[in-house]
Amino acid sequence: MDILRSYAQSVEVQVKTSITEYHARRKDWEDELTELLQSEPHPEEPDFEHAGLKGHVKDLEDVFEEYFPSLQRSSALAAIYSAFENELNRLCDLVQSAVGSGLRFQDLNGNGVERARNYLIKVGGFDLSAGEREWNAITKIREVRNCFVHADGIVKEGDRTITAYTKETTLLTLHRKKLELQEGFLEEVISALLRYCEVLARAAAARFSDGNL
Repeated sequence: MDILRSYAQSVEVQVKTSITEYHARRKDWEDELTELLQSEPHPEEPDFEHAGLKGHVKDLEDVFEEYFPSLQRSSALAAIYSAFENELNRLCDLVQSAVGSGLRFQDLNGNGVERARNYLIKVGGFDLSAGEREWNAITKIREVRNCFVHADGIVKEGDRTITAYTKETTLLTLHRKKLELQEGFLEEVISALLRYCEVLARAAAARFSDGNL
């Protein structure tokens, strides 16, 4: 979790650096526009270029202040969630060895973190009933992750889970059916994953009190 938190923080540094560089470039454009307005009464707005992209000021503003930051954060979200899922699968392998079961987590129906959780409960004997609130947070994060991975962040009509989630936090916004991740969302994700890891740790300690896990 410390590694993932450091990664999330580095992504935010990259986002801020990119926005700062854009603002500095935009200041040059504004000076150019001022000179143009002084020389021509009704000039046609020119295209400007930054980081290989050309467009009007407003178009580039949307790209560098909204689209790119959300794209960077959604890519980081996918990586962080994938790392969490892999660790859960590793835990399932450890549990399989500890209980001596011939059933692997891959043998269960479903996939991802839900399959791993079911394995820990059904095969590993983990009591996770006390972690329902923490698990609900994981499922909401999963829905957001899936929305970006499978639908480019476009929320389907009637998706109540994500729509409700956007109303619970200011770190996740919905603009014209498009999800946008704000600064702090990745940190919130890391905290939620950590809380569920603590639930798993307590359940593992209770199940394997002899320390054989």
